[in-house]
Amino acid sequence: MPENTQPGNLVARLQITGTLSEISTRLVYNSSDVKTNGTNYFIFNFTDLYLPLDYEWWTSNGYPNPFRFIVECTILYDKSKHDIDFQLDLIDVNDNSPIFSQSIYYFNLTETTSINTIILTDISAHDSDSGVSETFSYYLLNNSSIYPSYFQLISSTNASLVLVQTLDYNSMLENLNLTIVAQ
Repeated sequence: MPENTQPGNLVARLQITGTLSEISTRLVYNSSDVKTNGTNYFIFNFTDLYLPLDYEWWTSNGYPNPFRFIVECTILYDKSKHDIDFQLDLIDVNDNSPIFSQSIYYFNLTETTSINTIILTDISAHDSDSGVSETFSYYLLNNSSIYPSYFQLISSTNASLVLVQTLDYNSMLENLNLTIVAQ
């Protein structure tokens, strides 16, 4: 089940022959890991199972994945109980954007800085997704200014900033704004 299943979305529907007057169903947690602090992660009404979970939250709190739970069905006329055992594998999706370690990075340059000088190396972002979903790329946004052409990133996976054109103090603005995007 993908983690971006919205609260209230249907996860599973049981095929049960009978009505509420003939059969009762209830969710039985066979592990304290699935039900903690009195909080039910599942919503179950007769045959429909609903589950809102976030993969990163679930796994960072040490809960098992995949995990098991049981639906207990009771035939009302003879009180016989029948268990339906489930194993659910929560699947990570790319639902988190990369976040930079700082919102603004400042640096100083002189016009004598050599071409191919690595100017800034501490630019970094983190994505809290896992596996393939945590992979992202950096790029330098060309925001209608000529100044991004003076710089480049070492690579799409390394946001260290490199000077690639000679600077001229007399013909440039004193303060430059560059935008690096991680996505």
